[in-house]
Amino acid sequence: MMRSGTNGVIWKDEKAGTVQATWMSADMNGADTHTIYSTPAHLAAVACDEGNNELIMLLGFGGGNARFVKVSSTTGDIVYETETFWAGDRLGIKSFDSLTSMASMAWNVEAGIVGLVLSGSFTHGHQGAWRSMINATTLDVMGAGRQTSSHNLGNTVDVASDGSFLKIGRAHV
Repeated sequence: MMRSGTNGVIWKDEKAGTVQATWMSADMNGADTHTIYSTPAHLAAVACDEGNNELIMLLGFGGGNARFVKVSSTTGDIVYETETFWAGDRLGIKSFDSLTSMASMAWNVEAGIVGLVLSGSFTHGHQGAWRSMINATTLDVMGAGRQTSSHNLGNTVDVASDGSFLKIGRAHV
């Protein structure tokens, strides 16, 4: 991730369950870490808007519940967050409780849309990847998601040069 020209990483403190941001100094000789989400959660995916220093995170909670959170990467303040929702209704996934659910997000800043690809066990009893688009302002899921692959765990989404989303599947389970 980038923020104002510095590299960083967003990670979950497994002991506390909180989401942390660590930003390297410009000379790479130091780092600054702070909590950007203090409620224990499963960090599923993060997308970054480097120009506005904002992050959008997909967080999972027990029982297949989830929420989207937009955070200022500069201050750590929450800009906007959705109510907690059952991920099966909006994203097709049953749970975030195991290593068999993974996600990737990419933010098309010009279009104001975040692409999401989510792998795992789905509500209709199948394993694979599911894609959705998220409104970057309201964090609403736009339309119904679609299954994109079967029995595929490792997936990545990125913004292509023409602004479309490119999904790459990596591992067959």
